[in-house]
Amino acid sequence: MRKLFFLLTFVFVTACWGGLSAQTVPADFEGLQVQGPVPADLRLSMEQLYAMDKQRVRDYTDGRLPNRDKILEESYCINKLMVSGRILYGDPITRMIEGIADTLLKDYPALRKELRFYAVKSPEVNAFATGQGMIFVNTGLVAQSENEAQLAFVLSHEIIHYFKNHNLEVLTRKQTKSLDDEERQMQDFLKYHSRSHEMENEADSLGLAMFYLGSPYDKRVTDGVFDVLQYGYLPFDEVPFDTAYFNTPLFRLPHDYFLDQLAPITARDDYNDSLSTHPNILKRRNRTADMLATYQGGSPFVTLTPQEFADLRTLARFEDLHTELVYAEYARAFYDAYLLQRQFPDNLFVARALGQSLYGMAKYKSYSGGVSAEGDYTKMEGEVQQVYYLLHKMQGEEMTLVAAHKLYELRCQFPDDARIAAMCDDLFADLGGKHGMKRTQFAKEFRPPLAENVEDVVADGKSAKYQRIKQKKRSQEQTDLRTYAFADLLQKDSAFDTYLTKSLAPKYAEERKVMKKYHRQLLYAPGYYILVKKGAGLDYLQSNRHETELVDLVEQMAAENGIESVDFSDQSLQAMNTDEQYNEFVAMNAWAAEYWRGKGNVPMINSMQPAMDRLCKKYDADLVGCVTVLNGPNHDGGSNLFALTCGVILVPLLPVALESTISGSEDTWVYTTLIDAATGRKAMTRRTEMNLNNSKANVNSPIYDAYRLLQHGGDTTHGSSSGYLGKRCLVSVGVNAGLNLYGLNIDDNPIVAFGNEEARQATLSLVPTCTLEWTVNKERSLVFGISYVPTRYNCSYDVEEEIDYGYYSSSTISTKTATLDENILSLSLSYRKYNSGALAPLGHYSYLGVDCHRVALPDVATTELSVPEVRYLFGANFGTGRNYMLGNRISMGYNLRYSLTFANPFFEKIGGFESLPADQMQNHAQNRDVWLRSCFNIEFTIGLLPF
Repeated sequence: MRKLFFLLTFVFVTACWGGLSAQTVPADFEGLQVQGPVPADLRLSMEQLYAMDKQRVRDYTDGRLPNRDKILEESYCINKLMVSGRILYGDPITRMIEGIADTLLKDYPALRKELRFYAVKSPEVNAFATGQGMIFVNTGLVAQSENEAQLAFVLSHEIIHYFKNHNLEVLTRKQTKSLDDEERQMQDFLKYHSRSHEMENEADSLGLAMFYLGSPYDKRVTDGVFDVLQYGYLPFDEVPFDTAYFNTPLFRLPHDYFLDQLAPITARDDYNDSLSTHPNILKRRNRTADMLATYQGGSPFVTLTPQEFADLRTLARFEDLHTELVYAEYARAFYDAYLLQRQFPDNLFVARALGQSLYGMAKYKSYSGGVSAEGDYTKMEGEVQQVYYLLHKMQGEEMTLVAAHKLYELRCQFPDDARIAAMCDDLFADLGGKHGMKRTQFAKEFRPPLAENVEDVVADGKSAKYQRIKQKKRSQEQTDLRTYAFADLLQKDSAFDTYLTKSLAPKYAEERKVMKKYHRQLLYAPGYYILVKKGAGLDYLQSNRHETELVDLVEQMAAENGIESVDFSDQSLQAMNTDEQYNEFVAMNAWAAEYWRGKGNVPMINSMQPAMDRLCKKYDADLVGCVTVLNGPNHDGGSNLFALTCGVILVPLLPVALESTISGSEDTWVYTTLIDAATGRKAMTRRTEMNLNNSKANVNSPIYDAYRLLQHGGDTTHGSSSGYLGKRCLVSVGVNAGLNLYGLNIDDNPIVAFGNEEARQATLSLVPTCTLEWTVNKERSLVFGISYVPTRYNCSYDVEEEIDYGYYSSSTISTKTATLDENILSLSLSYRKYNSGALAPLGHYSYLGVDCHRVALPDVATTELSVPEVRYLFGANFGTGRNYMLGNRISMGYNLRYSLTFANPFFEKIGGFESLPADQMQNHAQNRDVWLRSCFNIEFTIGLLPF
């Protein structure tokens, strides 16, 4: 997961560690090992590289800084290459390259001091130079070169790229904004690459003139070096694969598992180079031959003997084979191991690689669930295509049978090797467990399949001959692949029968799963990628800065759950000084690369597991932590438009729509994968998608949740039931601003009603609130709230008065207005659902709840109204809101609330209501009819997470 972006940018592959003399072929190779202090180039931060690159460009352009984004991208990619664990220094191959450079640059001491040479762990046949003065040579180029002179020619070419500032020319070239017109885009594309052709031609010719012609290297180098470049995409040798390689006297693979005709090798040196960064090989070959035509002499080997070079070339081939295993390129690895086994039949590394490639292929075919490790045979050419096609045809069970047989043979050849034995045991366990095979299915002597009862003439009058043939053919194929898969081993090895029976026996007693508590992790390269707001690229500076902060954040979240951390992040390389530290860094990167190739879904023994075991032993670690964060703009414009439309139509919902549109403008994904270091299996994986920005609190939340669940064995009762950072209680205080509508009915005379505009009352209130929120699980909570609302509003009512005129009296009805001062104590209970992806109480939420209001009305005597002094009213509420975290314990939030309080219906149900005195009956009736409606409230809170 974390290196994917750079694997698309740089086609490099990773290996691990080890060390040996260039004089001998290694018997137990475990990868190249660097020697000496870590070079300054590897310890530069991305910001330092960018600052240096900007200054170089300014010096080249008289102070101008064109194409700032392009310079930034260049710096970012170079930095990621340097921290990838693929760079070698001080090893035998790099020392050979430096020796060749010393020979070429003997007359240019100042230039030699500016240049640094590194080998790169990659089977690709390539070399390249950067503007910083670094020249990289892939191990794949060394593995396929025939002599030292060919490497010298390539180095001369790359040195010119630096010497003539070709890199700076590309960075400062004016870029024309491409239009929608396809023809215009193609013109710009061709112009760009046309100038690149000029650079490549200059590198060839000037490299020869300045460095190569004056050196002691062979002047007849032309054909050889361009053959290497032309056919470098093929394996280092072109040997037919023996189609009987896996056959035994009673077992053979079906004929249709092999190609009758292989794809021809199509590489041409006169290809169309109009869309290529380099001129075609024929042009370069002819131009170089013309320059060297008048020169003679020189030697293919200058700094090394032919045998020393052959040993180093073998070392490079071993490294490439190791790299292919790390990146699960099992078909290519098997063919390379097949070639090397012909030359080194007793070499333990070659035997392991052969077994690992078959073992890995069998595991991927049995468990990967769609992740392929076989490659596309249709894209292969030459003899290697036969291997790709064979592995393509074999399915999981067949592949496991073949691989198990070969691993048992290798186990007999190397009985003391624990890694071969472990892979062998694992595959035989898969035969019995994953594929359900039993000992009785395997025979050691030929037994013809039982004939089926087929009538001589079938019902339609046709002969049964063809039916018998088809049955026999199907039966024979089944017999070849299963029944006699181990016949030769059963015949010649009496111990194998016992081993097979034991390996395939079902395990009746399940192993009780014991929850494992982890105490220390190796923190592998946290990745942080921030997409720019406009376009699909990365914000390189922000991504790099957040990645640095992410290391501290992950370490803190792990520590909160009792797990210490050992830093193997990219930034940790900046503080490394010794080769031991760097070799460990390389091993960590290679182990992680192999793990991610199978997406953590293939239960297998990785080739890098021994290196991981050594790391775990040294640092007393038992866990590998990997976290990746991706942040980018939310492009769901249709959803935002719908929300705004609803807000315009339903005006009370407009604040909610605006809030949702503004705050939901970003998406953040957090991927946390915690791996058991001893087994290479997933211990905990959490993938969280949040419609939130990438604030520290938002990123903290899912990372903490993953570590907490890990330490509780994935038990959600203890893990996800807790909220943000494991805390479950939030106590908040705040202020509530509300728009309220009130009504009152007296003596069955509706004073406040929807038809009576004069009596309707609307008030604004600003009151204190207090809430207690208890997290039920990671995204749900119960909230208890209390608020005190002193309210004043006017109420009109009719009064009948007796008027005495002396000689007579009469009654009249007059309207009076009273001011009611209510004291309302409101209690609410609501259920919140957080829908932003973060842990409660963080992020967006919506809720639904119930209210209870204790309404205290004024004394009867002051208002001349016959109304009770205290009433209890009930209602419902719903709304939405959002909480933000400041630090790890302080929250701030807002809440948009809609509520409706109903008249109290319970007074009608009081026993004996009809027998009460008239004045009490009136009071009860009025109490029933009094109602209060609160339309809209906005609440702002600040809270504390105590526990």
